[in-house]
Amino acid sequence: GLDLATGAGDVMMNTIPKIQNTTQLVSEISAASMEQNNGAGQVNNAIQQLNTITQQNASSSQELATSAEELAAQAEQLKETISFFSTGEKLKSSNNKQYKQPKTEPVPGSPSILQEAEKGANIVLNTPERNDSNFESF
Repeated sequence: GLDLATGAGDVMMNTIPKIQNTTQLVSEISAASMEQNNGAGQVNNAIQQLNTITQQNASSSQELATSAEELAAQAEQLKETISFFSTGEKLKSSNNKQYKQPKTEPVPGSPSILQEAEKGANIVLNTPERNDSNFESF
């Protein structure tokens, strides 16, 4: 019996360090699993934020497309509106009507704009070098 008890004691003494080593390994595995779980949670949060941003970008893109369509429609309307006015150049538009610019001729008996401008060129300003006696009237 004594030999059996001694043998059992030896086996237990050899087994205890192995049990402690196994316990240490299980603790390390548990800690690594917790870190992995935290990391997965952070990745999940990042993916959710990315999903939110992607949805916001999609919404913004849709709004931008709608605004661009409205702007294009307004540009076409403006193009049609200004096609009424003639600049002397031919505008290239499928539904543009060409309007002839009326010729402006002076009314008989009235001075032309050129004659009025020539009269204006004869105006002499009263400057500090001149006095009222040098002032010319027109």
